[in-house]
This record gives sequence, C-alpha cells and structure tokens, in this order.
Amino acid sequence: MSQETTSNDFLFEITHGKNIHVISLTGDKTLHQFKEEINNTTKVPISLQKILFKSKPKPNLKDDQQLIKNLGLKPDPYVNKILLIGSTLETVIASSNPKAVTSATTSSSSSKDKELIEPQSPSGIKLSQLPEHKKVIDKGLPTNAEKVEKQKDLPLPNSINGVRNKRGDEIRLTFKSDLQELWVQSKEKTEKIPYITIRDIESESIVGNEDYHLMSLQVGNSPQNKLWFYFVPSQYVRAIKYTLLGVDFPLYKY
Repeated sequence: MSQETTSNDFLFEITHGKNIHVISLTGDKTLHQFKEEINNTTKVPISLQKILFKSKPKPNLKDDQQLIKNLGLKPDPYVNKILLIGSTLETVIASSNPKAVTSATTSSSSSKDKELIEPQSPSGIKLSQLPEHKKVIDKGLPTNAEKVEKQKDLPLPNSINGVRNKRGDEIRLTFKSDLQELWVQSKEKTEKIPYITIRDIESESIVGNEDYHLMSLQVGNSPQNKLWFYFVPSQYVRAIKYTLLGVDFPLYKY
C-alpha cells in the first residue's frame, strides 16, 4: 500500500503594485533566504519589504532563521498568495538625487516615463513660492537652526533642531533607531511616527535660502496625508530619506 508524500516545495504568488511574480522555494530554506529571493525578484530590499499573506492563519515572520516548512504554509501544488509593499532601491536612490531633470527636447511620450525627483508645482513655480508654504518660510530661519555644511551629505544625527512645522512652530526631529520611530517634538506635544508608516518623502530647496529644504512625509497610503517640515539642513536630506524609508545610507561625501 503506497503512502502519500507531502511535497517539500512551496509556491508563492507575489503581488507588488501592478506586477505579479511567482517563485518556488524548498521548505528547508529560511525566512531570510525567502526575503532574499523576493529582493532578487522584485528589487525591493529586505529592509523595505512589508509582506502580507492573504491566507489565514498569518505566519509569524519575526524570526528570520525559521524554516519555510515551519511557517504553517501549504506546500506545492497550493499557491501561497502574498501582497508585497515596499519601494525598489532604484526608486529610493532616485528620490534622493536632486540633479534629475527632464530635457526640453524630450518627446511627450518618453517624458511620461521619467520620474521628476523634486516635486514641481503648476507653471514651474517652486513649492517654497506657493502661498501656503511661503507664509511659513517668511517667519524666517529659527534661532536654533542647525548650521549648514555645504556640498556634503552627512550621517543623520540623533536629532535635528530648529525646524518649522506647517503651523510655523519651531520643532525638533528626533530619530529613534531603536524604536524605528520619528519623534516630532514641539513645546506642546510629541508626535511619534513609525518608520514603516512613511510611504514617500519629497524635498525641495527653499528659494532664496537654498542651503535649507522644505520636506514632506507621506504617512499612510493616501498622497494627501502629508507632514510638512521647513528649514531642514541640506546635508541631512539624503540621510533622512534613507533612514525613514528603511535602507542603509550608502555614501558620505566629505
């Protein structure tokens, strides 16, 4: 009498944006190796991956050394469906490149494929010139604003003083790496924002004070849900993007 054997292979259908990928792994692979395979397939770094299984019960993904076969998933031929949330490293790097521009001679069809790195308002007006931002900027540089290190990308300090919020109040940005949280601290309150909830970061130099940037953080999935900060020192802009979006800062310029 033959005995039915259970396959040691596991199939995964990964939905990432508009793309769908299918990968197969043996059950002896670790969860970390599974995440590496997702990185190889989707180009989303492990540190940026948010993996959501559609099946129930949801597997525990906290221990990267546990084996795939011990996650409680169904083996081949069953397809385990996953929703992957996270930006590719190329997108993150592009968003930190202030030199990206579009050529005036580029055709309209190809220009649609190019991503503008710095957000542009209608008619080419800079964000800092729009009334809702200009009224904050016109309050002036905060008295305890950080000194600018021109032409440098510096490692992120524990906190940055002398930044303004959308109301024009002076605030401190504190980066809690141990908690993976950004603390926005004013005299009245402290707002704690988990890094994982930050979906996008945009920045643009301030007209007339180009050593400082205004910066927006999209919190959650809605592009309308943004926090605005003003007079962010230019030397920390790149490191802020890398830190809050969950990738290591790869390069310092001295």
